[in-house]
Amino acid sequence: MNTVTALAQWTAPEDGPVGIGQAVVAEQPIELGRGWQSNGGAGRGHPARRLPNRVVIPLPTALARVHSITLVGVFALFAAPEDEPTGSLGASVTLESGGNVIERFNLVNQRHYRDARDPAWINWHGGDGVHRYSILDLDLEGVPVVVDALRLDLSEPAAVDQLEFRDLGTPASFVIFAVVVEGEPAGCPFGPRGAAVALSEVPGVVRLGDRLRLRRATDDIIAGLARCGEDLDEARSLALTFLAVVLAGLVERGDNRNLHRALLDVARELEHVSDHEGIVCVLTSHVNDWTEGQIEERPQAIDRLMDRALKLLDRQFARELTDAALARQLGLSTSHFRHLFRQLTGQPFHRYLMGLRLERARELLGDARWSVTEIAYQVGFTSVAHFSRAYSVRFGAPPSGRRRGSSPQP
Repeated sequence: MNTVTALAQWTAPEDGPVGIGQAVVAEQPIELGRGWQSNGGAGRGHPARRLPNRVVIPLPTALARVHSITLVGVFALFAAPEDEPTGSLGASVTLESGGNVIERFNLVNQRHYRDARDPAWINWHGGDGVHRYSILDLDLEGVPVVVDALRLDLSEPAAVDQLEFRDLGTPASFVIFAVVVEGEPAGCPFGPRGAAVALSEVPGVVRLGDRLRLRRATDDIIAGLARCGEDLDEARSLALTFLAVVLAGLVERGDNRNLHRALLDVARELEHVSDHEGIVCVLTSHVNDWTEGQIEERPQAIDRLMDRALKLLDRQFARELTDAALARQLGLSTSHFRHLFRQLTGQPFHRYLMGLRLERARELLGDARWSVTEIAYQVGFTSVAHFSRAYSVRFGAPPSGRRRGSSPQP
């Protein structure tokens, strides 16, 4: 998949804090300068209580679908335990497209932010789509702090046109210097420059049995469908054109000649689809059905694909994640993904995911700042009783047993 990064172009308020420094985030050089600071401070009379609690940042329109957004800043001031309790919900980040909410991330003290005066650098994955890591030391108007990057991974790539950062009124005060966006470049999905694989190349890709490049071509078309907006007829035409080219390549391979009739069936099916998501579903399901068993995965392509699947799991294990959703992100049918995943790990998807959550919980139980209930929810369980049972089965003792002799971690 062809991905690029871009900086959000926005102007911080003239009275915002100034930090001088340079860094590289997601291959983007960042020049720190004036930033935006949110409401905060210990006590109602603190000067920072007069600061705004919300900022809206427009995102680059050059990206058709966004994969991740990284906030660069100070996360946070006045967030030490004596100012704000561990586990406080201090801020939220909302991603929107055309006024509709695409995804929301809630930021929790000691998970997604900490007191920035702590000189220790961190590199932390929470399994909830947030990756927090330190990038430089900074003198922020006389206060030595650590600048962190908060990378927010979308559960699925999507068109996003703006970001809202909202402080939720706790003592923590956040400073944002820059926003880096990673995603797929906009452009005509049928053109050689706007796509990872041009439409004219697709028949050859199918004839050669190159499933990896076929998947990239499909990703390009899905991005093109997202840019059709409210025009469903345009989206239907785009999907039908792509499927016709895929069919042409299959027929040239000498595959099932009954595929001649398939395009007419697809056209009729698309006429009854009333939204963008339905068109994407029709397109991907037919590409997968027609090519599964006809185009074999190359061993190297399988390795890259499943490596990506495991990395997605490591970053998102605490979310409501299904094998069907992950298969969709990878461009595979659910049954094919299940087969490949079990072949790689020796376990079905849900058992592997449960293991990830429980191993992460075991690490967190060594930190007395978090209760068993908080840890259960942090790693993705919706029931504390379910968490306790699963933990006891895996480790032979209840979560409370891990607590004996535990002490807070730095």
